[in-house]
Amino acid sequence: MPQPFSIRHYFLRHKRKSLALMAGLILSMLVIAFVAGMISSVDENVRLAQSFSSRFSVVDALTPEGIPEEKVEAMRSHPDVTAVYPVSQLTIQAPLLVGTTSVPLFTLDAGDLAEFAGDLNVTVLEGRLPAAAGEIAVSRQMAVGKGWQVGDVVGSEVNEGQSPRGRFEMVGLLGDDPYIALATTYREGDGVPGYAVFARPDRRAEVDAWLESAIAVENKIGALTKRSLDETLQDEMGAFSLILALLTAIVTITNTVVTTLLAYIFISQRRPEFALYLALGQPLGRVILRALTETSAVLFLGWAFGMACTTGLFWWVKQSFFDPRGLAFTVFNPTIVLHTLPSPVMITLVLAIVLTLMLSRLDYISVIEGRN
Repeated sequence: MPQPFSIRHYFLRHKRKSLALMAGLILSMLVIAFVAGMISSVDENVRLAQSFSSRFSVVDALTPEGIPEEKVEAMRSHPDVTAVYPVSQLTIQAPLLVGTTSVPLFTLDAGDLAEFAGDLNVTVLEGRLPAAAGEIAVSRQMAVGKGWQVGDVVGSEVNEGQSPRGRFEMVGLLGDDPYIALATTYREGDGVPGYAVFARPDRRAEVDAWLESAIAVENKIGALTKRSLDETLQDEMGAFSLILALLTAIVTITNTVVTTLLAYIFISQRRPEFALYLALGQPLGRVILRALTETSAVLFLGWAFGMACTTGLFWWVKQSFFDPRGLAFTVFNPTIVLHTLPSPVMITLVLAIVLTLMLSRLDYISVIEGRN
Protein backbone atom coordinates (compact mmCIF):
# COMPACT_ATOMS: atom_id res chain seq x y z
CA MET A 1 0.00 0.00 0.00
CA PRO A 2 1.52 3.38 -0.95
CA GLN A 3 2.74 5.58 1.88
CA PRO A 4 1.12 9.05 1.85
CA PHE A 5 4.41 10.72 2.78
CA SER A 6 6.63 8.69 0.47
CA ILE A 7 8.94 10.86 -1.69
CA ARG A 8 8.47 8.49 -4.60
CA HIS A 9 4.69 8.55 -4.14
CA TYR A 10 4.75 12.34 -4.00
CA PHE A 11 6.70 12.54 -7.27
CA LEU A 12 4.34 10.13 -9.02
CA ARG A 13 1.31 12.15 -7.88
CA HIS A 14 2.87 15.53 -8.73
CA LYS A 15 4.98 14.87 -11.81
CA ARG A 16 4.34 18.19 -13.54
CA LYS A 17 4.97 20.24 -10.42
CA SER A 18 8.11 18.28 -9.61
CA LEU A 19 9.46 18.57 -13.13
CA ALA A 20 8.72 22.32 -13.16
CA LEU A 21 10.78 22.83 -9.98
CA MET A 22 13.60 20.64 -11.29
CA ALA A 23 13.63 22.37 -14.67
CA GLY A 24 13.90 25.78 -13.00
CA LEU A 25 16.91 24.70 -10.99
CA ILE A 26 18.61 22.98 -13.92
CA LEU A 27 18.20 26.05 -16.15
CA SER A 28 19.54 28.43 -13.53
CA MET A 29 22.46 26.10 -12.80
CA LEU A 30 23.42 25.99 -16.47
CA VAL A 31 23.45 29.80 -16.59
CA ILE A 32 25.55 30.08 -13.42
CA ALA A 33 27.87 27.27 -14.49
CA PHE A 34 28.40 28.69 -17.97
CA VAL A 35 29.35 32.14 -16.69
CA ALA A 36 31.54 30.71 -13.91
CA GLY A 37 33.14 28.18 -16.25
CA MET A 38 34.09 30.73 -18.89
CA ILE A 39 35.55 33.20 -16.39
CA SER A 40 37.35 30.40 -14.53
CA SER A 41 38.81 29.23 -17.84
CA VAL A 42 40.30 32.68 -18.54
CA ASP A 43 41.76 32.76 -15.04
CA GLU A 44 43.12 29.21 -15.37
CA ASN A 45 44.82 29.83 -18.71
CA VAL A 46 46.29 33.19 -17.70
CA ARG A 47 47.76 31.60 -14.57
CA LEU A 48 49.08 28.62 -16.54
CA ALA A 49 50.78 31.05 -18.92
CA GLN A 50 52.82 32.29 -15.96
CA SER A 51 53.26 28.90 -14.30
CA PHE A 52 57.04 29.06 -14.74
CA SER A 53 57.06 31.11 -11.52
CA SER A 54 56.29 27.96 -9.54
CA ARG A 55 59.71 26.56 -10.51
CA PHE A 56 62.08 29.51 -10.78
CA SER A 57 62.29 33.27 -10.38
CA VAL A 58 63.52 35.79 -12.94
CA VAL A 59 65.80 38.75 -12.22
CA ASP A 60 65.67 41.35 -15.00
CA ALA A 61 67.71 44.44 -15.78
CA LEU A 62 65.41 47.45 -16.08
CA THR A 63 68.06 49.79 -17.49
CA PRO A 64 70.58 49.49 -20.36
CA GLU A 65 73.42 49.14 -17.84
CA GLY A 66 72.28 45.60 -17.10
CA ILE A 67 72.77 43.67 -13.86
CA PRO A 68 76.06 44.41 -12.06
CA GLU A 69 78.47 41.50 -11.92
CA GLU A 70 78.54 41.58 -8.12
CA LYS A 71 74.77 40.97 -8.05
CA VAL A 72 75.16 38.02 -10.42
CA GLU A 73 77.94 36.58 -8.32
CA ALA A 74 75.84 37.00 -5.17
CA MET A 75 73.03 34.97 -6.78
CA ARG A 76 75.40 32.23 -7.92
CA SER A 77 77.06 31.93 -4.51
CA HIS A 78 73.87 31.95 -2.42
CA PRO A 79 73.75 28.66 -0.46
CA ASP A 80 70.07 28.02 -1.29
CA VAL A 81 70.35 28.75 -5.03
CA THR A 82 70.89 25.62 -7.12
CA ALA A 83 71.30 27.16 -10.60
CA VAL A 84 71.44 30.53 -12.35
CA TYR A 85 70.97 30.83 -16.13
CA PRO A 86 71.37 33.94 -18.30
CA VAL A 87 68.08 34.34 -20.20
CA SER A 88 66.39 36.85 -22.46
CA GLN A 89 62.64 37.06 -22.08
CA LEU A 90 60.48 37.55 -25.17
CA THR A 91 56.73 36.96 -25.34
CA ILE A 92 54.32 34.90 -27.43
CA GLN A 93 50.67 35.87 -27.71
CA ALA A 94 48.69 32.69 -27.09
CA PRO A 95 44.99 32.72 -28.01
CA LEU A 96 42.29 32.44 -25.37
CA LEU A 97 38.67 31.70 -26.24
CA VAL A 98 38.28 35.50 -26.36
CA GLY A 99 41.44 37.60 -26.77
CA THR A 100 45.00 36.49 -26.05
CA THR A 101 47.40 36.10 -23.15
CA SER A 102 51.15 36.78 -23.07
CA VAL A 103 53.35 33.72 -22.57
CA PRO A 104 57.03 34.26 -21.73
CA LEU A 105 59.52 32.83 -24.22
CA PHE A 106 62.86 32.22 -22.51
CA THR A 107 65.79 32.37 -24.92
CA LEU A 108 69.16 31.02 -23.87
CA ASP A 109 72.49 30.22 -25.44
CA ALA A 110 72.50 26.77 -27.01
CA GLY A 111 74.99 25.57 -24.42
CA ASP A 112 72.69 26.48 -21.51
CA LEU A 113 69.32 25.49 -22.93
CA ALA A 114 69.64 21.70 -22.58
CA GLU A 115 70.67 22.00 -18.92
CA PHE A 116 67.92 24.58 -18.30
CA ALA A 117 65.33 22.23 -19.84
CA GLY A 118 66.66 19.42 -17.65
CA ASP A 119 66.09 21.47 -14.50
CA LEU A 120 62.52 22.06 -15.72
CA ASN A 121 62.03 18.32 -16.42
CA VAL A 122 60.80 19.18 -19.91
CA THR A 123 59.41 16.30 -21.97
CA VAL A 124 59.96 16.36 -25.74
CA LEU A 125 56.90 14.93 -27.51
CA GLU A 126 58.05 15.47 -31.07
CA GLY A 127 61.27 16.71 -32.65
CA ARG A 128 64.00 17.94 -30.31
CA LEU A 129 65.09 20.76 -28.05
CA PRO A 130 66.53 23.89 -29.69
CA ALA A 131 70.26 23.41 -30.21
CA ALA A 132 71.27 25.96 -32.86
CA ALA A 133 70.81 29.70 -33.11
CA GLY A 134 67.24 30.82 -33.85
CA GLU A 135 65.39 27.59 -32.99
CA ILE A 136 62.27 27.32 -30.86
CA ALA A 137 60.23 24.58 -29.17
CA VAL A 138 56.82 25.15 -27.62
CA SER A 139 54.20 23.06 -25.85
CA ARG A 140 51.83 20.98 -27.96
CA GLN A 141 48.89 23.05 -26.70
CA MET A 142 50.49 26.30 -27.82
CA ALA A 143 51.39 24.83 -31.19
CA VAL A 144 47.77 23.74 -31.69
CA GLY A 145 46.47 27.17 -30.71
CA LYS A 146 48.93 28.99 -32.97
CA GLY A 147 48.65 26.52 -35.84
CA TRP A 148 52.39 25.78 -35.76
CA GLN A 149 54.08 22.52 -36.72
CA VAL A 150 57.61 21.22 -36.43
CA GLY A 151 59.57 22.68 -39.37
CA ASP A 152 57.62 25.96 -39.55
CA VAL A 153 59.48 29.26 -39.48
CA VAL A 154 57.69 31.75 -37.24
CA GLY A 155 58.07 35.19 -35.73
CA SER A 156 57.58 38.86 -36.56
CA GLU A 157 60.25 38.79 -39.28
CA VAL A 158 58.27 36.10 -41.10
CA ASN A 159 54.75 37.45 -40.60
CA GLU A 160 54.39 41.06 -39.55
CA GLY A 161 52.67 41.37 -36.20
CA GLN A 162 53.21 37.71 -35.30
CA SER A 163 54.82 36.94 -31.96
CA PRO A 164 57.53 36.29 -30.92
CA ARG A 165 59.70 39.14 -32.14
CA GLY A 166 62.35 37.86 -34.53
CA ARG A 167 62.69 34.77 -36.70
CA PHE A 168 62.66 31.21 -35.31
CA GLU A 169 62.42 27.70 -36.70
CA MET A 170 60.09 25.28 -34.88
CA VAL A 171 62.12 22.18 -33.98
CA GLY A 172 60.13 20.52 -31.21
CA LEU A 173 56.87 20.05 -29.33
CA LEU A 174 57.05 19.93 -25.55
CA GLY A 175 54.79 18.32 -22.95
CA ASP A 176 53.98 18.60 -19.23
CA ASP A 177 53.36 22.36 -19.22
CA PRO A 178 50.63 23.73 -21.55
CA TYR A 179 52.39 27.09 -21.87
CA ILE A 180 56.11 26.37 -22.04
CA ALA A 181 58.24 27.98 -24.77
CA LEU A 182 62.03 27.75 -25.11
CA ALA A 183 64.35 29.11 -27.78
CA THR A 184 68.00 29.64 -28.52
CA THR A 185 69.27 33.19 -28.98
CA TYR A 186 69.84 33.97 -32.63
CA ARG A 187 71.41 37.40 -32.31
CA GLU A 188 72.83 39.61 -29.59
CA GLY A 189 70.48 41.91 -27.74
CA ASP A 190 67.33 39.78 -28.02
CA GLY A 191 64.66 40.39 -25.42
CA VAL A 192 65.24 41.68 -21.89
CA PRO A 193 68.55 40.49 -20.39
CA GLY A 194 68.17 38.73 -17.07
CA TYR A 195 68.72 35.56 -15.09
CA ALA A 196 66.56 32.55 -14.23
CA VAL A 197 67.21 31.62 -10.59
CA PHE A 198 66.45 28.11 -9.32
CA ALA A 199 66.24 27.64 -5.55
CA ARG A 200 66.04 24.62 -3.29
CA PRO A 201 62.32 23.73 -3.07
CA ASP A 202 62.26 23.94 0.72
CA ARG A 203 63.97 27.36 0.68
CA ARG A 204 62.12 28.95 -2.25
CA ALA A 205 60.22 31.53 -0.18
CA GLU A 206 63.40 32.66 1.60
CA VAL A 207 65.34 32.96 -1.67
CA ASP A 208 62.52 34.96 -3.27
CA ALA A 209 62.42 37.34 -0.30
CA TRP A 210 66.18 37.77 -0.60
CA LEU A 211 65.96 38.46 -4.34
CA GLU A 212 63.28 41.08 -3.77
CA SER A 213 65.15 42.84 -0.97
CA ALA A 214 68.85 42.39 -1.67
CA ILE A 215 69.11 41.94 -5.45
CA ALA A 216 66.24 43.99 -6.86
CA VAL A 217 67.05 47.70 -6.89
CA GLU A 218 64.32 50.26 -7.54
CA ASN A 219 64.25 51.39 -11.20
CA LYS A 220 67.32 49.28 -12.03
CA ILE A 221 66.71 45.59 -11.31
CA GLY A 222 63.40 43.76 -11.01
CA ALA A 223 62.72 40.37 -9.38
CA LEU A 224 59.76 38.39 -10.71
CA THR A 225 59.00 35.85 -8.00
CA LYS A 226 56.05 33.57 -7.36
CA ARG A 227 54.74 35.89 -4.65
CA SER A 228 54.99 39.05 -6.76
CA LEU A 229 53.46 37.35 -9.79
CA ASP A 230 50.59 35.95 -7.70
CA GLU A 231 49.86 39.45 -6.43
CA THR A 232 49.90 40.86 -9.96
CA LEU A 233 47.58 38.15 -11.28
CA GLN A 234 45.28 38.60 -8.31
CA ASP A 235 44.94 42.29 -9.14
CA GLU A 236 44.44 41.63 -12.85
CA MET A 237 41.89 38.85 -12.33
CA GLY A 238 40.07 40.73 -9.59
CA ALA A 239 37.68 42.29 -12.11
CA PHE A 240 36.77 38.84 -13.47
CA SER A 241 36.13 37.56 -9.96
CA LEU A 242 33.91 40.56 -9.23
CA ILE A 243 31.92 40.02 -12.43
CA LEU A 244 31.51 36.34 -11.56
CA ALA A 245 30.35 37.15 -8.03
CA LEU A 246 27.82 39.74 -9.21
CA LEU A 247 26.37 37.57 -11.99
CA THR A 248 26.19 34.55 -9.71
CA ALA A 249 24.46 36.57 -6.99
CA ILE A 250 21.92 38.01 -9.46
CA VAL A 251 21.10 34.64 -11.00
CA THR A 252 21.01 32.88 -7.61
CA ILE A 253 18.72 35.45 -6.00
CA THR A 254 16.41 35.62 -9.03
CA ASN A 255 16.22 31.84 -9.24
CA THR A 256 15.62 31.52 -5.52
CA VAL A 257 12.77 34.01 -5.55
CA VAL A 258 11.08 32.53 -8.64
CA THR A 259 11.50 28.91 -7.57
CA THR A 260 10.39 29.69 -4.01
CA LEU A 261 7.22 31.37 -5.31
CA LEU A 262 6.56 28.41 -7.57
CA ALA A 263 7.10 25.96 -4.71
CA TYR A 264 4.86 28.06 -2.45
CA ILE A 265 2.06 27.96 -5.03
CA PHE A 266 2.38 24.19 -5.28
CA ILE A 267 2.36 23.81 -1.49
CA SER A 268 -0.66 26.10 -1.14
CA GLN A 269 -2.56 23.92 -3.58
CA ARG A 270 -2.00 21.00 -1.16
CA ARG A 271 -3.81 22.66 1.75
CA PRO A 272 -6.78 20.23 1.57
CA GLU A 273 -4.33 17.32 1.70
CA PHE A 274 -2.52 18.76 4.73
CA ALA A 275 -5.87 19.51 6.41
CA LEU A 276 -6.90 15.87 6.00
CA TYR A 277 -3.64 14.61 7.52
CA LEU A 278 -4.08 16.94 10.51
CA ALA A 279 -7.74 15.91 10.93
CA LEU A 280 -6.65 12.26 10.98
CA GLY A 281 -4.38 13.03 13.93
CA GLN A 282 -1.02 13.40 12.24
CA PRO A 283 1.27 15.60 14.44
CA LEU A 284 1.83 19.08 13.03
CA GLY A 285 5.62 18.71 13.17
CA ARG A 286 5.51 15.45 11.21
CA VAL A 287 3.30 16.96 8.50
CA ILE A 288 5.65 19.96 8.17
CA LEU A 289 8.76 17.78 8.13
CA ARG A 290 7.49 15.32 5.57
CA ALA A 291 6.03 18.00 3.29
CA LEU A 292 9.35 19.84 3.43
CA THR A 293 11.23 16.60 2.81
CA GLU A 294 9.13 15.84 -0.28
CA THR A 295 9.68 19.28 -1.81
CA SER A 296 13.35 19.62 -0.86
CA ALA A 297 14.05 16.14 -2.25
CA VAL A 298 12.73 17.32 -5.62
CA LEU A 299 14.86 20.48 -5.37
CA PHE A 300 18.07 18.62 -4.59
CA LEU A 301 17.30 16.01 -7.24
CA GLY A 302 16.99 18.91 -9.70
CA TRP A 303 20.34 20.23 -8.46
CA ALA A 304 21.95 16.81 -8.99
CA PHE A 305 20.54 16.59 -12.53
CA GLY A 306 21.76 20.14 -13.09
CA MET A 307 25.29 19.14 -12.09
CA ALA A 308 25.11 16.19 -14.47
CA CYS A 309 23.90 18.43 -17.31
CA THR A 310 26.61 20.97 -16.49
CA THR A 311 29.32 18.31 -16.59
CA GLY A 312 28.03 17.07 -19.95
CA LEU A 313 27.88 20.62 -21.32
CA PHE A 314 31.43 21.36 -20.14
CA TRP A 315 32.74 18.15 -21.68
CA TRP A 316 31.20 19.17 -25.02
CA VAL A 317 32.57 22.72 -24.73
CA LYS A 318 36.05 21.36 -23.94
CA GLN A 319 36.02 18.95 -26.88
CA SER A 320 34.50 21.41 -29.36
CA PHE A 321 36.08 24.75 -28.46
CA PHE A 322 38.95 24.52 -26.00
CA ASP A 323 40.94 21.45 -27.09
CA PRO A 324 41.09 22.55 -30.78
CA ARG A 325 42.56 25.88 -29.59
CA GLY A 326 45.05 24.30 -27.22
CA LEU A 327 43.35 25.79 -24.16
CA ALA A 328 43.02 24.27 -20.71
CA PHE A 329 39.48 23.80 -19.42
CA THR A 330 38.29 22.01 -16.29
CA VAL A 331 35.24 19.83 -16.95
CA PHE A 332 34.36 19.25 -13.30
CA ASN A 333 35.00 22.46 -11.43
CA PRO A 334 34.34 22.33 -7.65
CA THR A 335 33.74 26.08 -7.78
CA ILE A 336 30.50 25.42 -9.66
CA VAL A 337 29.23 23.39 -6.70
CA LEU A 338 29.91 26.31 -4.36
CA HIS A 339 28.08 28.70 -6.70
CA THR A 340 25.00 26.54 -7.28
CA LEU A 341 24.41 24.61 -4.05
CA PRO A 342 23.21 27.67 -2.09
CA SER A 343 20.13 27.91 -4.32
CA PRO A 344 18.30 24.71 -3.23
CA VAL A 345 19.51 25.25 0.35
CA MET A 346 18.06 28.78 0.46
CA ILE A 347 14.79 27.65 -1.11
CA THR A 348 14.46 24.83 1.43
CA LEU A 349 15.05 27.22 4.34
CA VAL A 350 12.44 29.67 3.03
CA LEU A 351 9.95 26.85 2.49
CA ALA A 352 10.54 25.59 6.03
CA ILE A 353 9.46 28.98 7.39
CA VAL A 354 6.51 29.25 4.98
CA LEU A 355 5.27 25.73 5.77
CA THR A 356 5.53 26.27 9.51
CA LEU A 357 3.57 29.53 9.38
CA MET A 358 0.94 28.19 6.97
CA LEU A 359 0.24 24.89 8.71
CA SER A 360 0.39 26.25 12.25
CA ARG A 361 -2.40 28.68 11.33
CA LEU A 362 -4.37 26.24 9.18
CA ASP A 363 -8.01 25.72 10.21
CA TYR A 364 -8.22 22.20 8.82
CA ILE A 365 -11.92 21.79 9.69
CA SER A 366 -12.84 24.86 7.58
CA VAL A 367 -10.63 23.62 4.72
CA ILE A 368 -12.27 20.17 4.75
CA GLU A 369 -15.73 21.66 4.84
CA GLY A 370 -14.81 23.96 1.94
CA ARG A 371 -15.34 27.14 3.92
CA ASN A 372 -11.68 28.17 3.65
